[in-house]
Amino acid sequence: MADGRRGPEAGPAPYDRFAGQLADARRTGLRISAPTGRLPGDRFEAAMVQRQTIARSGEPVAGWKVALHPDHGPVAAPIGHAAEAVDGVAAFDFASAEALEVEIAFRLARDLVPLKGRPHTEDTILDHVASIHIGVEFIAHRLRPRDRSSFPLFLADRLGNGGYVLGPAIGRPLARALAGGPREGAGSIRLAFDGGTASVFDARHPDGNPFTPLLAFLNAPEGEAQDNGFWRFCAGQFVTTGSFCGAVPFMECSSVSVDWLGSLSIGLQIAEPAAIIS
Repeated sequence: MADGRRGPEAGPAPYDRFAGQLADARRTGLRISAPTGRLPGDRFEAAMVQRQTIARSGEPVAGWKVALHPDHGPVAAPIGHAAEAVDGVAAFDFASAEALEVEIAFRLARDLVPLKGRPHTEDTILDHVASIHIGVEFIAHRLRPRDRSSFPLFLADRLGNGGYVLGPAIGRPLARALAGGPREGAGSIRLAFDGGTASVFDARHPDGNPFTPLLAFLNAPEGEAQDNGFWRFCAGQFVTTGSFCGAVPFMECSSVSVDWLGSLSIGLQIAEPAAIIS
């Protein structure tokens, strides 16, 4: 690696015990009372844990959550458990959830990697995109709040991702409008549980533009973001970059409906609520 940092191949599964805890917590919905074994100390070690957790879970990487952290810069986490809507309707099963986020997701037509000799722009990103979708992210932390205060542990826990539903596609002009902020056509998001009264949110991306975290990630100096050997965005996967309505507390229910740039209805199969386990 150009900056001399270690990549995810360093050592024979050095974080296996902690990765096992995360994989078990993902499967059961039970939070980890105390992380054990060797723990990650930086973003590169956290990526190693992500990779080992995905390997233990047996889930393919369906997509990526990319974020621009105010103190730690651009980072990514794999999304393993995902479903896709057909005609605006999806079925989704999961162990636990704390919140929902309504987002947009870029499905890739080809691998999206840093360009040589020039930076990515919104146009070059869209050149790699097959379609753009409404998406709903389920937030489900495997760690207790005191442990999430450690950024490497939070990143190892895949930034709290608990699953994703890919909704209907939207047009590229509409995606361009979203990059301009709410005054350019992002509109309002209506979110309802079990067909109840919808909560209404002004659609606003936390970074002002859904392309911003992805541009920061792809254009970061070598070794600072994508150069860890694992964070690689491949054709067929999707990339999402943040909620347009913040984190909406999850209410136990059998369905969620979203009306924003299109309509999405999600039927849910939910296990017992999360508890604290060792």
